[in-house]
Amino acid sequence: QPVDHLTNINRAITFSATATISGSGTEPTYQWQVNDGGTSSWVDLTDNTNYSGSTTANLVVTPNNSTFNSNQYRVIINTPSYVCDTDFTSNAAVLSIISNIISANNDGIEVVEKVANSAIVNVLSNDLLNNTSALISEVTLSQISTSNAGISLDTSTGNISVTSAVTSGIYFLEYSICENVDPTNCSNGIVTIVVQKDTDGDQIPDATDPDI
Repeated sequence: QPVDHLTNINRAITFSATATISGSGTEPTYQWQVNDGGTSSWVDLTDNTNYSGSTTANLVVTPNNSTFNSNQYRVIINTPSYVCDTDFTSNAAVLSIISNIISANNDGIEVVEKVANSAIVNVLSNDLLNNTSALISEVTLSQISTSNAGISLDTSTGNISVTSAVTSGIYFLEYSICENVDPTNCSNGIVTIVVQKDTDGDQIPDATDPDI
């Protein structure tokens, strides 16, 4: 009988059910079926990008999104050589999808006031997806809020920029990262930007400027 499986998106698993037949004759045939979400009708599977082995003893499932969660799978086994036998239908096995671990870790950076910079820090530099570095190709970035209109997030790169209009103070920008293959799997982070005062405009903060 096939057994339940737990997996992540894009990680393949295998449901198996092998018939034991005595005597000789034609080998049994297999037809795997799916019940989407466990709440619909049973449908015969065919091989595609998500399924392989749909007419063998081993069905390989590669879920590419969270809609595969709670799908049920079973196999119908037929023995053509034994005309008196009836088809055997296995028990249903459930596929459960768990989200990858995603973590938007907070950032902090110090800059000098009134100096424009398009990349003071990249928020993805310390963010993680499934315990490895989060890549811009794997996640979607969104800016949630900023405490200064001159400080913003470039959602196409992850870079935080400041304009020359930003004066000294402590500012905050909140953002989120969401996994592309599972858009409901998200994490929020906060960037703290300390803008240091520069009275004489030499791009050296007053705190360390010998001229002040």
